[in-house]
Amino acid sequence: MSLFQPADKNAVEKTRLRILWFIVGLSAAGEAGLIMLDVLRDRDITNNLLILLCLVASGIILTTRRIPLAAYFVLIPFAIDFMRVVVTEGVDTRALPLLFLLVVEAVYFLPTFHALFYVGALTLAFNTAALMFTPEAELNQVGRLLVVTDAIVVGITAIFTTVFVSMKRYFGSLTEQNEHLDELVRERTSELEVERERSDQLLHSILPEKIVQRIKEGEASPVDRMESASVLFADLSGFTKLSQTMEPDELVTMLNDIFSEMDRLADRHGLEKIKTIGDAYMVAAGVPEVGEDDLVRLAEFALDLRDLFARSTRFGQSYGLRIGLNCGPVVAGVIGERKFMYDLWGETVNVASRMESHGLEGHIQTTEHVQQLLRDRYDFSRRGVIDVAGIGKMDAWLLDGRRVCAPTQTAA
Repeated sequence: MSLFQPADKNAVEKTRLRILWFIVGLSAAGEAGLIMLDVLRDRDITNNLLILLCLVASGIILTTRRIPLAAYFVLIPFAIDFMRVVVTEGVDTRALPLLFLLVVEAVYFLPTFHALFYVGALTLAFNTAALMFTPEAELNQVGRLLVVTDAIVVGITAIFTTVFVSMKRYFGSLTEQNEHLDELVRERTSELEVERERSDQLLHSILPEKIVQRIKEGEASPVDRMESASVLFADLSGFTKLSQTMEPDELVTMLNDIFSEMDRLADRHGLEKIKTIGDAYMVAAGVPEVGEDDLVRLAEFALDLRDLFARSTRFGQSYGLRIGLNCGPVVAGVIGERKFMYDLWGETVNVASRMESHGLEGHIQTTEHVQQLLRDRYDFSRRGVIDVAGIGKMDAWLLDGRRVCAPTQTAA
């Protein structure tokens, strides 16, 4: 839809249409009255009836907004009636005003060249009929009257034609300007739409879908407490030493490849990537919404991730992975106004991070709580009590793999 409507249609065309409707309606009412009088006086109604039919046809055409064609149906019968008056009654005070009215209406309602042709033909017919049917004794007087009348007709035609052509050009230029502005608006709107899509894509790549929706609905800093979330940390073991032997571009390329593999694997298991910290990767299940078998899906991800890195060798270097897993209550939300991010807080998160940092390369270390929840589905081996920095002594377990005859439902 155009933002700027064409000015000539809004201003000129609507005005012309309304005026022509007024003329048609008024003329039709007058002709109907004349027909009734002719019927009452037993006069011939043929002429007035033809004019009324032309007016009706003009009204029907006006419903399609075809102004020039409707104007022809109005002007031609009145022009014929005007010539009949000139032939039968001569040039008098009744004929001349009708002539001027027909000239003005023609210039206003018809296209420019049509109007000039119409006025020229009408004036020629008027002069010819006046001279042919005027008595010889009155020819000089009528001739002088015709000269004055022709001059007035030419003047009216020139003035109104100039005015209406100027109006048409003026409104035409407005239309061109409006169309140009409309095109600029469409271009800017298209550019803004592209930028909005880019912003949305960036926002969706940073935040979970549900959180994005809540922010768009006006929630400034969405925060939730999740009673049972599952959190996993994975870290490249020996990465610091490995990075010292690599060129910067190789290092960044390697990290990008590794984390891209992790992203694809997380998407496959329906998990929420939280962030990367250096060479560490954090992913969670059950945030921002609790799903079915959250802990199981995270355990499957951990096993697939362990197996993936167990057979990976890149840039001539072998590297392993430490994985820590825990579950429990967390607080999840968006922090910051610039470079904001979706993050998790709580002891559950801290313990999961410690399970990774105190873990063994190539193994998935979990808490006893996780082992209790998954022991019917997966095989675990007890590592024993370890001293966890900032927390104390904890009983740690290693997730070894899937049981061959694991039940179909997660242990409660």
